[in-house]
Amino acid sequence: MRLGAGRVEMENSLAMPLVLIPPGEFDMGSADADVAFNLKRAKAAKEPDPDHINRLSAEVPRHRVRITQPFWLGRHEVTRGQFRRFVEDRAYRTEAERDGKGGFGLLDGQHKQDPRFVWNADLGFEQTDEHPVVNVSWSDASAFCAWLSEKEGDKSYLPSEAQWEYACRAGTTTPWYSGGLWSELKSHAWFVDTARTGTRPVGQKSANPWGLFDVHGNVWEWCADWYDAAYYATSPRDDPPGASAGPYRVSRGGSWTNAAGGCTSAYRCGWQVPLGRADCRGFRLARQFDDGAKESRAKE
Repeated sequence: MRLGAGRVEMENSLAMPLVLIPPGEFDMGSADADVAFNLKRAKAAKEPDPDHINRLSAEVPRHRVRITQPFWLGRHEVTRGQFRRFVEDRAYRTEAERDGKGGFGLLDGQHKQDPRFVWNADLGFEQTDEHPVVNVSWSDASAFCAWLSEKEGDKSYLPSEAQWEYACRAGTTTPWYSGGLWSELKSHAWFVDTARTGTRPVGQKSANPWGLFDVHGNVWEWCADWYDAAYYATSPRDDPPGASAGPYRVSRGGSWTNAAGGCTSAYRCGWQVPLGRADCRGFRLARQFDDGAKESRAKE
């Protein structure tokens, strides 16, 4: 374990840097006025997106949430190189490989599903072991977490939606941790204005105040929760676990395919079926904090 810039950090057995996220409270979601403004802007777009318009209401009501326990969270999104370690150790085949349908990639400049598009394939844009892994389903990401938990003896998991937004905001209250101006986001995130053609290696833009990279853009990040557009109205204050069931799982943060408005801290429109996969969706690892003897194994 090491301290840096006021943060506590460690590395797991994959040399994956993790940041300790402290407990605390925050306002989750968006203010009614912000949603109303975004709806007006979305409807006035040259080519309005009806799905985006219909889903913006899921960001309200803004509500107070308390994260009661500290937890570790990956500084970066899980990379292809790190996912490769899991695949090789378990001879694992992703959902896209097992069902023969593949994931998504670029064909003739369009996002299309094709059997050739799996996590380690040429997707029509550069992909190295330092790029975030994509074309992995929620089930694939969960299998990775289960493997690492068994390997290390400490629970690794997908963060809850509340944990994700709390860590993304890192004490900020603006649409992006960088502030409220779209023009400022270009220095902090890979989204459609800055990436355009595909994912980028992790950690190339700025980190948020808690040392996390790519929480806005690059790839959507799977969360543990089932998605429910109305959940915020009944969400418990302490450590909300999300809906108890549903057809979709939550993903957060936006991606290289999204406009800036789709990459805000509160944006909830990335939900997908658990077996869904795309060239713009990956995940970030969380790990249970243990302040006992196990943490003495953390990397100095």
